[in-house]
Order: sequence, then structure tokens, then C-alpha cells
Amino acid sequence: MYKTLHKIITSSIVFLFIAPVYTAERVKIIAIKSSDLSVYDEAIAGFKNKLSADNVPCQMKVFSFSEYPTLKSIAQAVSAEKPKVLFTMGSSAVILAKDFLKGVPFVFGMVFDPVGNGVEYAGVHANVDPKQQVDFIRNAFPELKRIGVIYGRGKNVKFIGRLKKLQAQGDRNLVMIEVSSLNQMQRALNDIKKQADCLLMIPNLEVYPVNFIPHLILKTLKIRLPVIAPTATCVRAGALAGVYSDFRNNGALAAVLVNQYMSGKEINRLPIKWPTKYRTAVNLVVAERLRVKVNQAARENADVLIE
Repeated sequence: MYKTLHKIITSSIVFLFIAPVYTAERVKIIAIKSSDLSVYDEAIAGFKNKLSADNVPCQMKVFSFSEYPTLKSIAQAVSAEKPKVLFTMGSSAVILAKDFLKGVPFVFGMVFDPVGNGVEYAGVHANVDPKQQVDFIRNAFPELKRIGVIYGRGKNVKFIGRLKKLQAQGDRNLVMIEVSSLNQMQRALNDIKKQADCLLMIPNLEVYPVNFIPHLILKTLKIRLPVIAPTATCVRAGALAGVYSDFRNNGALAAVLVNQYMSGKEINRLPIKWPTKYRTAVNLVVAERLRVKVNQAARENADVLIE
């Protein structure tokens, strides 16, 4: 009798632990990509893997802006799915969720300037924490002590705020120059060349429009100003190095926020997180041309090494 009772109790305990996994309602999550960039697909993979690892019961569907002609049409398609929560990637997807899908909670990922896009909670920065970028530069390139930053007025508020906090804490080798238009870039570059050892680029389309970046890199090579870029593509084009997010990790961080929301936390009380993992790219050809010494560890640990 004792053995029978023991089996019943043991079975009941096991059932209590595993039952939620099998009986919980599958939550519908819609992922929205601002474009068909591979980095968004990596983020989605990290997002799915994390939810699966945490045994979150969900049904997920992916929408891309490339499949719909207007914001209204994609908004209608998403609304028809009646999702419980959205995972948005890129600025356009954030605008869609914020302005066209009001009432549907969303967690964003892969956004460089969240505040500039009107969101101040529940998401993951696309940009790597400034402190980590500064530390990487000084460790990888010991001669590049003075780091210059050109930024737009009222843009990248969180990123610039963290850099200014480093200045306030005593880092006098950060050179910050604000510009209000692209026309001021030439003067700003000349000032950075005089006052700093390198330029740390910030993803900002007003300061660094996509079609301007190749000209910028050529200009900095001519004046022998090393550039630290936010993408490996820029490094292949002639920047000295790049520091950028581990996109799968960004997706996993977003999944943690979604899980917290589904566990009862209010969406507007969830934080904006900085990536906890990042990747690096180093262009040894440019380093040799500019006569910049590269730490051996930076060579060995680079995810992309151009020789």
C-alpha cells in the first residue's frame, strides 16, 4: 500500500511540473521585418531558439515590408492575425507598430535610435554599448587613445548620453562634436583629425547617409584618420575596424522581454537593453596603410579579418 501511495504522489508531483508546458495556450507572436536583411533573419532565429529553450508555448509568423506595398496593407494583414504581441525589427517596423497597430504590445529589436523613433521601453538596441566600443578600440589599438565622435543634434540620445557620462566620469580622451547638417561634416572631420586619433561612427542617416559613407571612408583614408564603424560592410570598404551586435543574441534578449510580458509584466515597464554580445571586424590592410598597430588578441578574436 505504501508503494502504491508513493507512486501516486510522485506521479502527481511530476504532472504539476510538466502540465503547464502541455496545457498552456499557444500564444500568437508576429515578427515584422523592416526589410529582408539577413541580420533580421538571424535575430528571428535567436528569438525562436530562446523561446523554445524557455518552453514558451507560442505560434509565430513572420511578415516583411517587402511583401506589402503600403504601411496600411501590412498593418491590415498583421491585425487579421490577432497577435498577442509583436516582435519588430528595424525602424520602419517600430513605426508600423506604434502608429498603425495601436493597442498591440510590441518588443523591438535591431533599432539604432529607439528614442528618435518614439519608443522608450521594451526592446534591444542594435548598437553595441558605447563603453564596450571604447574599451575594444583602446585594447585592440593601443595607440588610438583619443576617440572622436560626430553626432547629430537630438539624435542617438541614449548612445550619446552614455558617452557624455564617460566624459563626466573622467574620460578626457573622448572628443564629441555635434553637427546640425551634413554640410558641417567637412569641418567636423578636420576638427576630429586635429583632436583625436580615430573616428567612432554612429549609425545616423542624417550624419552618415548611406550614399555618403563611401566618400567619408575615402576622405578619412586620405587624411589618415582611422574609422571604427558599426558594420562589417564598412570595414570591407576601408574602415579600420567594426564593432557590431551579435544579431542572434539580440533576438534572444528580445525573447526574454516577450516572455516577461507574457508572464504578467506591463510592457511599458520593460527596459531597453544593450546587446550583451558583440562581433568585431578588423581590416589589416588599412591598419598597415595607416600604420596602426593591432593587438594580437584583436586579430585572433575578430569575426571578420581582412588581410
